[in-house]
Amino acid sequence: LNIRKIPDKAKKHPYRMGLIAKKNLKVGDILNKKTVSFAFPKSGIAVENWELVNGSVFNKKIKQNEPITWESIQMRKCGLSRAP
Repeated sequence: LNIRKIPDKAKKHPYRMGLIAKKNLKVGDILNKKTVSFAFPKSGIAVENWELVNGSVFNKKIKQNEPITWESIQMRKCGLSRAP
C-alpha cells in the first residue's frame, strides 16, 4: 500500500480552474452543476468559490463557454451580490 501524504500548506498552483457556462443561460437561471462547467485557465469566478456561489441566480445572459463573473450572479447565501 503506497499512501501519498499531501502537505497541510501545499503551494497554490498558479493555474486554477474557473466557472464557465455549460449552455446559453438567461436571467433567472440557477448556477449549479447542470448550468456550469469548470475550465482552465481561471477566468471569472474560481472553482475554490463553488460552495459560496452554488445556487446563485444569474442576473444577466451568459453565452455557452463564457466565464461566469461575480457581476453576472446574484448570490443567495448571506444576501451578497458580489464577491466578499
